[in-house]
Amino acid sequence: YYSTDGLSWNKKLLFLSNYDECNWNRENIGFFEGAGHCDEEGFITALTLWSNDLKGALPPEIGALSSLKTLALFNNNLNMPPPKSLIRLESLQRLYVQKNKFKANLDYLCEMPKLKDIKADCENQGGVKCSCCKCGWDDKEAKKDMMVDLFT
Repeated sequence: YYSTDGLSWNKKLLFLSNYDECNWNRENIGFFEGAGHCDEEGFITALTLWSNDLKGALPPEIGALSSLKTLALFNNNLNMPPPKSLIRLESLQRLYVQKNKFKANLDYLCEMPKLKDIKADCENQGGVKCSCCKCGWDDKEAKKDMMVDLFT
């Protein structure tokens, strides 16, 4: 929260409230936003903070969200690539980081066995190098990726 300037986020989504982390989210016209979709043990499986004016960098501690399956951070102002601690997330299946401000080589993510859907701004679209990423931005496709029924 603090490392991405959470005080200026467009949508606070109950972050750092007294509510359980599994409830730091909302459904917005069929789209999931926030943290939640917790598993049986109460661990977060989805963190979707798209179009939320995140700035700065994700903290390396994000690599401790061991049950995370979806991380959607597209259309923000992150100026640093996802931390290498993400490779500890053995359950991660989807990572969406397109439309941010960083340039980097994300090939370190290509070794993750379950991570099959990575979207980024590659080469001339944003300066990201990634041999396993799907490149580019499509508003309709991005919104479809965040449909609530994907997480059930």
